[in-house]
Order: sequence, then C-alpha cells, then structure tokens
Amino acid sequence: MINFDPDKAILNRENDLLRRSGYSEKLGDAILNYQGQDSLVIGLLGSWGYGKTSIINMALEYIGELGEQNKSPIIINFNPWLFSSQNQLIKKFFDELIVELKDEKIIEKLKSYVNRLIPPIMGLATILDPARAQAFFKTSEYVDTLQSEEEGLEDIKEELDELILKIDRKIIVVIDDIDRLSSFEIRQTFQLVKLIADFPNTVYLLAFDKNVVHKALEEVQQIKGDEYLKKVVQIPFEVPKIYKGDIENFLFSQIDQIIDSSDNFDQTYWWNLYYSGLKYYFDNLRDVKLYINALKFNYPIIKSEVNSVDFLAITAIQIFENEIYQSIRNNKDLFAGIFDVRGHTYDLKKKQDQSLCDEILLKTKESTRAQLKKLLEYMFPRLEAIYGNTHYGNEWLSTWRKEVKICSPDIFDAYFGLSIPEDEISHQEIKSIIEVSNDKKSFSDALLKLGDKIVRFLERFEDFTSEIPEEKIENIVTVLIDIGDNFPNKQTEFFGYDTPMRILRILHQLLFRFDSHDKRFNILKNAIGNSEKSLYVSVHEIAVEDQVQARYGLAKNPKPQNEWKINSDQLDELEKLVCFKINKWATDGILEKHDNLINILFDWKRWEPEKAIDYVNDLIKSKEGLILFVTHFYIISKMYTITDQVSQPFVIMNLDNIRSLVKLEQIEPRIRQIVSSADFNTLDENNQKALQLFLEKYDEEKSDESSVNI
Repeated sequence: MINFDPDKAILNRENDLLRRSGYSEKLGDAILNYQGQDSLVIGLLGSWGYGKTSIINMALEYIGELGEQNKSPIIINFNPWLFSSQNQLIKKFFDELIVELKDEKIIEKLKSYVNRLIPPIMGLATILDPARAQAFFKTSEYVDTLQSEEEGLEDIKEELDELILKIDRKIIVVIDDIDRLSSFEIRQTFQLVKLIADFPNTVYLLAFDKNVVHKALEEVQQIKGDEYLKKVVQIPFEVPKIYKGDIENFLFSQIDQIIDSSDNFDQTYWWNLYYSGLKYYFDNLRDVKLYINALKFNYPIIKSEVNSVDFLAITAIQIFENEIYQSIRNNKDLFAGIFDVRGHTYDLKKKQDQSLCDEILLKTKESTRAQLKKLLEYMFPRLEAIYGNTHYGNEWLSTWRKEVKICSPDIFDAYFGLSIPEDEISHQEIKSIIEVSNDKKSFSDALLKLGDKIVRFLERFEDFTSEIPEEKIENIVTVLIDIGDNFPNKQTEFFGYDTPMRILRILHQLLFRFDSHDKRFNILKNAIGNSEKSLYVSVHEIAVEDQVQARYGLAKNPKPQNEWKINSDQLDELEKLVCFKINKWATDGILEKHDNLINILFDWKRWEPEKAIDYVNDLIKSKEGLILFVTHFYIISKMYTITDQVSQPFVIMNLDNIRSLVKLEQIEPRIRQIVSSADFNTLDENNQKALQLFLEKYDEEKSDESSVNI
C-alpha cells in the first residue's frame, strides 16, 4: 500500500525535521512574556512553503506546556479566507471569540458591540453595488463610518476592554495564510485586527509572505505596502532560513524508502546528477513532498523497466520543469541514442540539433538554465556531442540498454508512458527468463511462449551474455541449439541480423566465456547430439567454424587460433555429428520441409557431397518433391532506394544455386509440363510463382546464350 505524504504542517516539536523548535520556543516566549495591556500584533513573515504554519503549531504547543491551568492563554485559530464579505468576517470572528471566552458578561457585551458594529456595514452593502462598496472600503470613510456611531459604540468598547482585562488571561489570535487572500480581503483582515478587535491582553499572530502582502496592499492603498504594515505589525518575526542540509537529509531519507537494494542504484551516477542540477529544485519541504509523492505513485509501476537514478532525475524534471519534460518526451531523436552523423552533413546536423536544444532550454528560468543543461548532458550523452566533441560509438547502445537508461532509444519511451510497447520485451521479463535457465525445460518453455517477441529477446540477450553465470551457459546453449529453428526469422532493423545469426552471436559470446577448446567442444557436442527439434542452428554453427578455420575454400586464410572455438580434430568430429543429424532428418522425411533446406543442402554438400546429391535426386523424383525443391529457391527479399521511406519487396531466384545441386536440363521439361497442366492452378500461389519464375529465368539464360553464340 502506498502512503502518500500530505502537504500538511507538523503539529508538534517532536516531528521537527528542520531544527526550528528552538525558534518556535523563542516565539512562544515573546508572546508569553509580553506584559503590556494594549493589543499586540506579531507578524510571522516567510515565503510560501517555508513552514510558517509548522512554526506556529510548535509555538502554540510550547505555550500550552508552559501555561498554568488557570492562567493558560485563550487560543483562537481564525481563518479569514472562509468568508467573502466584511460583515461575515467580523461576525464570524466575534462568534469564535464568544465561544472561547465563556464569560457571560463579556459575551453579552460582545454581542452588543457586534450588533452596533455590523448594521452600518450591511447598510452599505445594500445601498452600493459590490464594485462601489469595494471602492468605498479603500477610503478612510469606511473607518469614519464605523467610528461615527454616537449611540454608545465607544462606551461599549471601553466596558468590553475593562471586562477582558479582568479575566487576567492572554488571548492569542492566530491568523494564518493571509497571503492567500485577495488584495481587498487582506486589507479587511488588517482593519479587523487594528481598528475593530484591538482588545487589551490580546496578541495577534499573523502569518504571511511579506512580498505578496506588500504588493496586495499597494493595490488598495495610496501608500506603500511596507509603510502600511508598519502601522499594523509591531513585532515582525522573520522565518529563519532553511538549512539546505536538513532539506537534503529529509529528501534522501524518503528516497531510501522508495528505492530498495535490488534496484541496482548507481551511487556515483546519482551524485553526478544530483550535484549537476537536481539539488537546485529542492528549496523547502513542500518541494520534497511534492516530488516524493510523485515517485511513490509512479516508480513502483515501472521500476523493473527503468534505471532508478534516471527515473529520479526525469521525475524531478517532470515536477519542476514540466515544459522541459514535455519537450524531451516529444524529441526522442534529439536526446536518445548517439550522434552518429558523418561526412559533409556533420556540421549542419550538429548546428540544427544544438539550435533545437537551445530553444528547449529557453523554456526554463535563466538562473537555472546552465545547471539544467549540465544535468541533461549527464542523462543524455548525445548532447555532449552536440555541444562539444565527446562522441559515443554504437557499442554504448548495448550498455545503455542493459542498464535500462533513459538515453537508450529502446528504453526511452518507458520513462514517459510508464509502460513498454506491446511488441517489446520488458527488462524484467528478460531477467526472469535468464533466471529459469538453470532448468532446460523451463528455459525452453519460457522462450517459446515469447512468440514474435523472441526476436527482441535475442537482440537484447546479447547485453547479458558477459554476466550469465557459467553454470547456466551449457543449458542456454543446449536449448538454443535444440529449438532455435522454431523462432521467427525477422530482422529488427534494415542492416540488422536475422534470427539464425543472432543465435550464432549468442552462442559465440557464451562459449568464449570459457578459455578451453575442450570445454567448448563438450558443450557443443552434447547440445548437437541431444537436439531433436532443430537442425539448421547446428549446421550453421559448424559451417561458420569451417569458415574461421578456412576449410573448403571458404576463406583465404584461417583466423588466428585464439579465435577458434574448437581445434581442427574437434571440428572434424562435430562435422560428422551434424551430418548424422542431417541424414536422420532426411530419412525421417522432415528435411524437405525445413525452411532452411537450401542452406542445409549447401553445407551438407561440402561435408558429404554424394549423399547430399543423392538426397536431392531422390527428392525431385516425385512431382511434389520437385515443386517443393524449386519453391525453396523462390526468395522474397526487401529493397530500399535512397528516396524510399519503406522497403519494397522483390523476388530472387538464382539458377546457379539450383545448378549446384541438380542439372537444370533434367528438371526444366518436367517443370514446363507441370506449368502447362490442367491442375497447375490448384497449386499453392508461391508454388505457381516459383515454377513460372524458374522457366522465365531459364528462358532468359538460354536467350542470352544464343545471343552470345550469334
């Protein structure tokens, strides 16, 4: 359950976090030690959010502790902002005074005083419209009207003063939040205190922001606000400056309650962000509470998908610099990723991005602009390239993504939507899947449940291969080799890797966590030997190792031996094992249906040429087998041009590839016969297109040969 911290003042000194209880006690002493009989007005002056109400509450607590039972002060908390007119203000004030005094003679005299006082005010309200009444209250005529009552008002006031003196107890009237009133209401309140309710033994404690009240009084007075206040407030108490250290201690203690040890909190990164700019946002407890409440609500929702330090920072920007926050959210390409621009457009792009960023920074106060810019450069390294010469390469993208930082293009959106896109895999999901990899079946089931999201998993899994516990590596390799063919084969970007290559990269990174050829060989041997659901992952793995060791003319020279996964003898053994697997798939009649049949056949032909050719010849003996064989060479690919915004599909069929496995003259007549047959239209659309394209390519080739011969 989330417990939000309400923006309320503290009630007692025990909860004082800002070390102001001593100041509150001095304020209480000043009130208690006042021995004069005239009314006294004390002003508690401080800006919004600086704890005036808390100081008042602690002072009243202190006064209550010191006062004797029969001499304890009478305390009245009066809220003038609950009333909209002068007569309501006066009536309610005296109603509260009557309730607290509990002296029959004083009560009767107060009622008489109020009855004489209010009628002239109510009369004005009925005679004048509100605008004219307000204008009237701005003049001295208003005061004169109150004092012109010749029917005993002054006599009643004198009798009332004598009765109040006899109770021999101080009356403390607290009026808080005066700076929240309108200009006219502020003047009404001060008139109440100074001209109407200036009773003996009465101490008024007025709390307000001096600058706000000055400006408000100048709107309704002919003199400066500070001059008017001097006539009302006899003793001004300035709220003491809040120690930054106290605010920070409270802030850090609240953050500690939200961020737990499992959140991978980077202390160094945090302090860099805090001292570069975050610290300037927290001037008082109200700022801290506003910020902490936002964190308490949002962070638990998304904590597993974001970097905790980055989330602390972006939340502060959201609360205190909302226009900047919106601009960051709407300009992902400016802030996330790297500045990967080269050539003649470099200077132009840099200037454009810098201009846009400058425009965004103009939305903040000039006094904090430099600190905010520094903070953003820490959070978004791309800005370091825009404003300076510090550039980050593509290798950083993987690091930032693994650390779920806001500067990662793959993670950026989660910070602003408090969720991840439907087709994206969450950071927590990746970690959970890795966690179950100690059990092969659980790991396999978890991968297969991902569906199309397995492509993103494989892409992001590379971020974690360096930290996978060694005891889990064999299980992961075994499962990927066993079920890798079942994963959808997609590229996440134009120049990205397809699924088989991503699996190969993961296997490479995991196996090279071990220094021993023997260790790697044993893992591969067991994984390939036990695989049942996939074939191409094993074939591809061994074929690439052939290239590393420059076998079969696949490379001019072998790679250095420290780049070999296994030694030459071990590679021989694994080639035989993979060939055994291929033969089994062929015998079981499932090889022909494999999506990567052609690639498997090419590799098999290198290892066991006769068996591979015999298999193809057996396959194409039947009409169905021939159609299936040719269709495997019908490849739909994607093409981009300079002006294209999206890819365009195009079809490939390479006759030389077909010719490497079977004689074209052997199959051409049969294919032509199938195409011209009555049941051709019953074939699958891809089968039809493949056969037609074969004949088209074949005829083009023959036509070209004829032209050359002529």
